[in-house]
Amino acid sequence: MLVYVGKSVNIRQLVASHFSGDHNSSRGVQLSQSMRHVDWTETAGELGALLLELKQIKALKPMYNRRSRAAKRLVSIALEPNSDGYLSARLCREIDPAQLDQYYGLFRSQKDAQKALQGITRKNELCNRLLGLEPKGPGPCFQRRLGNCRGACEGQEDRTRYNLRMQIAFHSLRLATWPWTGPVGIVEHHHSRLDIHIIYNWVHITTVHDHSDLDEWPVSTDGIAFDLDSYKLIVKHLLSPDRSLEVLELPHLRPPEILWPEE
Repeated sequence: MLVYVGKSVNIRQLVASHFSGDHNSSRGVQLSQSMRHVDWTETAGELGALLLELKQIKALKPMYNRRSRAAKRLVSIALEPNSDGYLSARLCREIDPAQLDQYYGLFRSQKDAQKALQGITRKNELCNRLLGLEPKGPGPCFQRRLGNCRGACEGQEDRTRYNLRMQIAFHSLRLATWPWTGPVGIVEHHHSRLDIHIIYNWVHITTVHDHSDLDEWPVSTDGIAFDLDSYKLIVKHLLSPDRSLEVLELPHLRPPEILWPEE
């Protein structure tokens, strides 16, 4: 039985830490007592190690990893004008992965998405009714009566001003657009080892270990499921301004269809 998957630049130290750490934790005691054998896979860099760690945790389901496993159904938020032209929020379960920049936030459940909306409306004095947190009805919303809404629900706040405040409030949640026209290869070197991670639309397709493999890489007709944890990881590495990754555009590779996860 697999008990744990982790990454480290020093495997000996990582394993030793499970025996010398906090043994007041029942989890720590159980993990150290369950360990019998250690297998490892070398990677050329941090991105490859993190991608492999995610893949193995989701596929192998080790007993003591706390990281969340694959979400079966993701929820996001779309902003759309209502009949009066005010932007309103709508929870979405069906999303086109090719149009990610039209959506805001990725959540593992409807409850998590609603919690995020509640935080946004409290911080920015937006209308709960327009954010879908109160049912439609005549008159002002409940938060308007409490002085926490500026009156968009009854037309008292200028529509243009309200819509601008909505866009500003949701800006940090806007999903990233894939900045290339097709798949790219992210190159990592370490001594004689070479890893080229083929990525498309924030999804890790595969990793090859020689430039010649890029020409021989087979065209797959199978779709690949979008994954929340991989999205966050790849966005962080590819869009971070302080990272100097070698990126190869691969226009000759036909990208696979990216599928939205379903139950």
